[in-house]
Amino acid sequence: MPLHKEPLVSIVADSEVTQSNVQIVRKRAREGDQKIADYRRDLIARTIDHMMDERFSELERKPDAKFLGAGVGNGGLSKDVSTFTMAARVQDGKLEDGLGVLATEAVRVREFGFSGTELDRAKQWMASFYEHAYSDRDKTESGSFAQEYVSYFLNDEPSPGIAYEYELVKKLLPGITEADASTMARSLLGDDSRVILATSPQKPGIKIPSEAELQTANATATATRVTPWTDTSATRALMEHAPTAGAVASRRSIDDVGVTVVRFANGVEAWLKPTDFKNDQVLFSLNAQGGSSLAPPSDYPEASLATALVSAAGAGGLKALDLQKVLTGKIVTARPYIGLSSTACRAAPRRRSSKPRCSSSTRSSRRRETMPNRSRC
Repeated sequence: MPLHKEPLVSIVADSEVTQSNVQIVRKRAREGDQKIADYRRDLIARTIDHMMDERFSELERKPDAKFLGAGVGNGGLSKDVSTFTMAARVQDGKLEDGLGVLATEAVRVREFGFSGTELDRAKQWMASFYEHAYSDRDKTESGSFAQEYVSYFLNDEPSPGIAYEYELVKKLLPGITEADASTMARSLLGDDSRVILATSPQKPGIKIPSEAELQTANATATATRVTPWTDTSATRALMEHAPTAGAVASRRSIDDVGVTVVRFANGVEAWLKPTDFKNDQVLFSLNAQGGSSLAPPSDYPEASLATALVSAAGAGGLKALDLQKVLTGKIVTARPYIGLSSTACRAAPRRRSSKPRCSSSTRSSRRRETMPNRSRC
């Protein structure tokens, strides 16, 4: 996979494509991964992924956002070439706008780097997920081992095991500094060997930009003057006032399936079953009769979209972005659902980021399972 100086552009429009995406892929010579110093470099790269993803998450919530979802990821094309990819999903016909956002944020990071609060959150996330992986080390699923064997065989990727990695992370992570992350980010975001990839549905009414138009959009955004990123931190607790404890009205057991049924004074019934599938995991599922079918026809759109609005708005007086920051380092997620005849909420440890993100490869399949390394855009 040859490296090059001038940016390359590829535009694909197809009738079967369902959404518009634009990416900036930066290629570089692949570095080794056999030494502890290589492992530290990989940790720094993943803090960069997390911090830039947080920034895009904040930008996409702005009323004037020019993209629908965006993220970054480190990956590879071959044994000799690694990549750093920035990608955005945009409205149809808006590929130049999405490309401009990616290029502008790359300039911002190159010029001003990252703040200490951003790095602290990224390190807390990484430490929490490694601790969770270590706690469940004897429950690792077969697919993770299989992927690790493949990486070891094809790419000579070390496979020391989660116990060794966990101890290594505890030693290396505290020493990663803002200067480390900012310096590496400037290297990853260099102007050499860039490839601009754009895909769009092909149908009437959607404008497909030319190669020259994308080059112009990229050059214009790269020349834009930027200011430092302003990072805000949420200081309040997740719950300002803890709820009053409820009372248990009755309790019974279903011994055949190992379930305890508890009825509370407010009428809610809880079915509790301990399992040994995971060492560090508690799952909740709450259901109630009702649902969007009970809404008057005029209110049906609002009823069907209510849970999406709740997720976008935040909870407990915290905006969605502040809620995300308050939960830094806490491996938990909760999602409400409204069906036609029922409502539900499910809570579980967060295994991956729920935001649309770029695909990225990591050094260990066990890390791929436990770190929030972004699903595909």
